[in-house]
Amino acid sequence: MQNLQINLDENDINVILAILGDMPSKTGTWPLMMKIKVQADAQLIEPEEEPKEGEEEAAVEAING
Repeated sequence: MQNLQINLDENDINVILAILGDMPSKTGTWPLMMKIKVQADAQLIEPEEEPKEGEEEAAVEAING
């Protein structure tokens, strides 16, 4: 089966997950919900904050002594 990429914003994903979560458990939506959540969470990881000017040099000096 071919994988598809669908571009939705975070709110759209949350709505879909809420709708799927309201469905009876016998429908088997839990694995689908988890698959969507894992893929969405992987894309929502906050990038590390860039070091402020001078911080990088100070860290290198502290390491090197």
